[in-house]
Amino acid sequence: MFCELYGSEVPDPEVALNKRDLLVQYGIPVEAWIDLRILETWFRKGLPIPIVCLFSYVLSLQREDGSFSVDGVVPNSGATYRSIELALLLGLKDNSRVRKAADYLVNSLREGGLASPGPFEGALLEVGTTARFLHILYRFDSLSYRDAVESMRDFILSRAYVRDNEAAWHTDVPPDGIDNIDSCITGATSLALYSLCLLKKSEDRDLTNKGARWLVGKLDVGWRLV
Repeated sequence: MFCELYGSEVPDPEVALNKRDLLVQYGIPVEAWIDLRILETWFRKGLPIPIVCLFSYVLSLQREDGSFSVDGVVPNSGATYRSIELALLLGLKDNSRVRKAADYLVNSLREGGLASPGPFEGALLEVGTTARFLHILYRFDSLSYRDAVESMRDFILSRAYVRDNEAAWHTDVPPDGIDNIDSCITGATSLALYSLCLLKKSEDRDLTNKGARWLVGKLDVGWRLV
C-alpha cells in the first residue's frame, strides 16, 4: 500500500543499509528497517503520520468502480469526494486510484450536478454536494477536468434564485420550486458563492454580489466582526 501511494519516493530497503544492524541494539527487529525508512520519508516531507495511516485505511475501502461507500454497499458521493480531498491534502492528486475516484464522480454528474447521498435513482441533485466537488476538482489543475468544472458551474448558476438585488440557493430545490428567497439555505448559498468566486468569471460578478448581499442580510443582528 505504501509503495503504491508513494512509488519511488519510498526508499529501497536494499539501499543505505549501513545502519540497519544498529536496530537490534535497541530491541527493534531488523525486519522493521523498511517501515522506519518509510517513516523517515514521511517526516522528511513533513507529512502528518496519523493522516497518512488513515488514508491508507480509507484507500483500502475503495470500490472497484472507484467510489467509496458509507455502508459498504451503496456508492456515496460525500464519502468519495472527502476521500479525494484527503488525498489532495497529502499531495497524492496524481495517484491512479485517487484519479479513479475523481473520474467516478465526474461520470456521475447529471446536468452538471452531483446527487446526494449517491448517484442512484431517486437521489436529488444538490448544490452543496456539487459545489464541494467543484472545489476539490478545481485543485487538480488539470485540463482533463475543465469541462466537468464548467458543467458544475453551469449547474450552480441554473440553481440561483434571484429576487431584485439579492440571490440565494436552496440545497436541492430548483428556482421554479422556490416561492420565497427566505426559504433558501445559507450553507448552500455560501458553497455556491465560493465556487463562483473561485472560478473568477467576470460575468458571474453581479450574481455573486447579490448572493453576498443576501448572506450579509442573514447575519444575526447581535453578531459583530472583531
